[in-house]
Formats: sequence, C-alpha cells, structure tokens
Amino acid sequence: MDPALRRSIYRLLTVVTLAAVSARIASAERAFEPSIHRPDRVYVAAAVTTLAGDTPLAQVAASAECVRMMAELEPAGPTRLWPIGRPHPMPTFSSNDKSRWATVRALVEDHTWVVGRRVTEPDGTYRDFGRIFDPGYETVDKVLDPKTQQFYSSKPPLLTAVVAGQYWVLHKLGITLERDRWLVVRLIVWSHSMLALGAILVGLVPVLERYGQTDWGRLFTFACACFGTFLTTFSTSLNNHVPAAAAAFLAVQPWLFADRETTSRYLFTGVCAGLAVALELPALSLAAGLGLGLLFRCVPGTLLAYLPAFLLPIGLQLGLNYAAIGEFQPVYAKLGGADGPWYEYPGSHWLKKPGQVKRGIDWAKDFEPRSVYAAHLLAGHHGVFSLTPIWLLALPPLVGALRTRGTAYDRVLLLTLGCTVAVIVFFAFVTSTANYGGWTSGARWFFWLAPLWLLAVLRSADRLGNSAPGRALALTCLAVSVFSASYPALNPWRHPWIYNWMDALGLIPY
Repeated sequence: MDPALRRSIYRLLTVVTLAAVSARIASAERAFEPSIHRPDRVYVAAAVTTLAGDTPLAQVAASAECVRMMAELEPAGPTRLWPIGRPHPMPTFSSNDKSRWATVRALVEDHTWVVGRRVTEPDGTYRDFGRIFDPGYETVDKVLDPKTQQFYSSKPPLLTAVVAGQYWVLHKLGITLERDRWLVVRLIVWSHSMLALGAILVGLVPVLERYGQTDWGRLFTFACACFGTFLTTFSTSLNNHVPAAAAAFLAVQPWLFADRETTSRYLFTGVCAGLAVALELPALSLAAGLGLGLLFRCVPGTLLAYLPAFLLPIGLQLGLNYAAIGEFQPVYAKLGGADGPWYEYPGSHWLKKPGQVKRGIDWAKDFEPRSVYAAHLLAGHHGVFSLTPIWLLALPPLVGALRTRGTAYDRVLLLTLGCTVAVIVFFAFVTSTANYGGWTSGARWFFWLAPLWLLAVLRSADRLGNSAPGRALALTCLAVSVFSASYPALNPWRHPWIYNWMDALGLIPY
C-alpha cells in the first residue's frame, strides 16, 4: 500500500475518534440508573401505602408489605438509595471527578484548598458544610483533617491546580461553575482529552510507519488505539489516567527515533516522565527504567537534563500538596494505619465499625482472598486481559524482548515489560486497596500503559496478519475490546459488562 494512502487512513480514523469523543463530552450528564439503586424506606412506605387505600385493614397489609420489601432489598440489593427528589443536573459522573471539581471551585472562588468544614456540638452531633456538600458535588473522595476539622479532596493536587488555572481564566471572563457549569466542565474536559488523545494518535503514526512490517499490522494497531482501549471511554470525565498515558508515551516516543543526541530530547523526556509519575504514581517504574537506560547512554545528559526536568513536575506536586494540607505526604496515603482518621471519621464512607459488614465493591477485600482478587483483576470481571484481549497480543513481543534487545524498539518493549510486571505485582499482590479501583468500567490503574502496549501489539499484528486464522484471532480480540470500551458509554465510572453479567448470575459476593 502506498504510504500516502496509509497516512490518509490514519487521519481519517483520528478525525472519527476525536469527533466521537467530542460528541460524548458535549452531551456528558450524570444519569441515575434504577438498576443500581434501591428505594429509600420512606419512598417504599409511601408507595405501598398509597396503593393500599385508606381502610385500616389495607394500611396494616401495606405496612407488612413495606417491611417485606425492605427486608428483600437491603441484604443483597443495591447499596445506593434512589433519590426522593430530582437530582441536581451535572455534567460530572462520579465521586472521583466531583472531588476534583469541588476543589477547583474552592481554589478559584474561595482562594483555598479547603472544600468543607465540620462543626461539632458539645453533645457530639456535627454539621458539615462547604463546596463538597453543595448539590452536584457530593463525593466520598474526601478526607477530614482531625486537627482543623477541615475537609480536603483525596485527589493529588497537580491536575486539579492545572484545571483551576483554566477555570480562573474563564471566571475572569464571567463564566462560572455556578451558572455555566455545562460549558465550563465540558470545555475543560474536552481540552484535556483532545490534547492527550491527539498526542497519542499523532505520535503513534511515525512509530507504525517506521517499525511496522505490514499494512494490515499497522492499520490494525491504529484501530486498536482509536477504538479498543479505555482511554477513549474515560475521556468524557476529568481524570488523571488519560493524560498520564499521553505523558508516558511521549516520554519514550522520541527514543524510538534517537538518531542524534540533543539536550532538548533529554529535557522533554524528563518532563514527560515526571508528569506521568505525578499523574500516575506507578509510572515511577517507567521513569526509573528510562533514567537508567539514558544514564548508560549519556551520563551528562541524564544528570544535567533528564533528572532536573523529571524532578520539576514531582516538585510541583509535592509543593502543591504542602500548600494544601501542610504536609508533603499525599492525602491518599493516609487511608488506614496511624493516619486513618483522615479517612475514617464519623459519617465517612470509609469508616467501618467493629463487627460491621459493608457491602459493595469498595469492600471486596472483605469477601474474597487475594488470589481471587488478583485473578479478577487480570482475567476476571475487571480483567486487563479479559475485558481488552488485544493486550494478550502484546504479551509475546514483550516477553520476546528479553532475547532481542538490539534496536531502540526492542529496548522500549523491554522497558514496557518491566513496567508491566511491576504494576501487576503491586496492584494484584501488594497494595492494600484491593477494590479494583472502585466503581470503574475497567482496571484503571493499568490505563497509562495502553500506548506502550500498543507498540508490542504492532509486532504481533504483523505476524497474525499473514494468515486468515491469525487475522480472525486478532479481529476477535479487537471486537471484544471495542465492546468493553464502548459498553459504559453512559458513564465510565460504572462496572464492566463481565461484572454485571456475573452479578446477574449471583456470582458476586459483595
């Protein structure tokens, strides 16, 4: 195939992808699904009583029916209550992004990182107020400083500060989250998603052209990038995973074309690697691997350019964290242990009293052993390889990089293999947060690796494209991946289709 024709196809797919994501962002709105809510007690009682009529006998029967219905609903039914009144319309989706937006509003409008406060009365009762308790901003992703009784978002501050800078400009122009939330949220999310996705898709083209061996392999890999990952799924919501993926890819992409040494190349790689770590802490494995590889390549370039550039985003993250709470330790590191009160305060979603049994995916670790959790995280209801089997195609080239390390391409695959092993070991077997990332349509802790895995998919696609059975296998993997990525079109912060299917069969114990 003529390279010019291939590039035309790349541009066509890029435009289709970015336009489709833009349309979803433009129509973004939190929807309340009856299937994941249970009726409130008052709602059930009122409904049953209304249907029963006014006679005493009917009222007694209605009361008994209400008790029976609630007994059936509470033990194994959904844990979320159906709102009695009309929910506040919002273009946000989950506790995750609402926590960030509450902080953005507090920074710009109130000039503080504090998103709420608690006032405790002498009798022990308390009253909470602030941005994070405003309609549409309620979230479980918040912490309470036990000393000051002030609430903060549990999300790292760097991304929030960048968004606050964008909102500050809009606010100066008279565009506010109070009155113009649809415009503000959608415009800022769109700018982040288009920049990140555009960088990945545009940056992938020269890699495919240089290292791809067949037309079929190149176009298949690019189709995977456009439609087969959760990066497009989550591009409708403010999150750290999509920009982290772009930063990680941009950190390694220049070294696939490292025909000459330049200081700017080391600086660019350092900034991107540092930004990836600031957005996604497990990307520290990538930054360390890059730093080690570059150190062998050029000591002065690594120490005088890469390292200072890498430390810049990290320093900003730590500085902003200190400005927010007066500590360098990230807020999310305070879950459990001596700092538990930051999360486990009276009224907190994360507080579990002795003997109390809490249901829902946030408490999955109380219902299954670590081995089952690891299996589901990799090949089960939240499985990296079961939901998006295109990543199965990446495994042979990644392992094969252990034997062939001659080219820059092979070295990048070897680096990706190291990062993959590190992330799998940490999240499947080490971390105490064994809850699959909470309400999420995929294993979101792995999303930042997607562009790097695509580099490995290319090599498998070239080989599989040489035969009809190989192409059929690859297309089947792509079809399942596209299905999984498209399934949560209404809200990316929902359970995957495999989870919902297993839950319908009664196979989910929590």
